[in-house]
Amino acid sequence: MRDWKGFISDKVEEIREKAGSEKVLSALSGGVDSSTATVLAHRAVGTRLKSVFLDDGLMREEEGEKVVKVFKRLGIEVKLKVVKKEFFAALKGIEEPEDKRKAFRETFYSCLGRQVRESGAKCLLQGTIAADIVETKGGVKTQHN
Repeated sequence: MRDWKGFISDKVEEIREKAGSEKVLSALSGGVDSSTATVLAHRAVGTRLKSVFLDDGLMREEEGEKVVKVFKRLGIEVKLKVVKKEFFAALKGIEEPEDKRKAFRETFYSCLGRQVRESGAKCLLQGTIAADIVETKGGVKTQHN
């Protein structure tokens, strides 16, 4: 049986190897998946990690500010980028749930792509769980990440 310390060490080393000497941009939502990936990446690359929280206007009030504060206490700087006007414009008038997911996904990638270019990062880090990947590949749902 494998222990957590070994798993964490392996993942930190994996990120370190893949990133090399490049900057890494972490797309942080504040959820377990992206938060875990961000902390592991910070351990792996330190200050070469650039983290961004995209405030799409669809989360709890002040969610972005709270995430930024939590990560600041961990020694990880997070850039809060307010992009809700873009999301609201993309979703305006759409009623079908699958169409909403697709519009959300396209807007997310557009906003995130802009952050990658602005950061100068060569590596993009996003956390997601295996179940989301399986469901997306299986056509069960459209995943934004």
